[in-house]
Amino acid sequence: MTRLLKSFSLVTSALLLVSVLAARPDSCRAQKKADQTRIKEPDVVATVNGLSCPFCAYGLEKKLKDLDGVKNVAVLLKKGKVQLKVAEGTQLSKKQIQKATKNAGFTAKKIKFPNKSVRAPSSG
Repeated sequence: MTRLLKSFSLVTSALLLVSVLAARPDSCRAQKKADQTRIKEPDVVATVNGLSCPFCAYGLEKKLKDLDGVKNVAVLLKKGKVQLKVAEGTQLSKKQIQKATKNAGFTAKKIKFPNKSVRAPSSG
């Protein structure tokens, strides 16, 4: 009985170890994939504090896509940045971006508008 219990324990431990090791490359691939999805000519680029995993990126992406006129969002985990592409004629303010980022649980720091026509006049 003791021998059977030891064997069962050993097999269970081995299976647990294999499942943990097998899961890690997937999350690394997901992070690498998230970093490879860039917008060639972003309208807005913001530095975001606290990004650490693909799940964080997904939550932030959802909140930013909820902003009126945002067509595409790319979260660059390794750089701690987010890029936005907006619909033609749309304007966004820094406050809108900061609020959406805060609602996702993060802080937007440096917000730049490479496409000046996207920046709302009241964004300061």
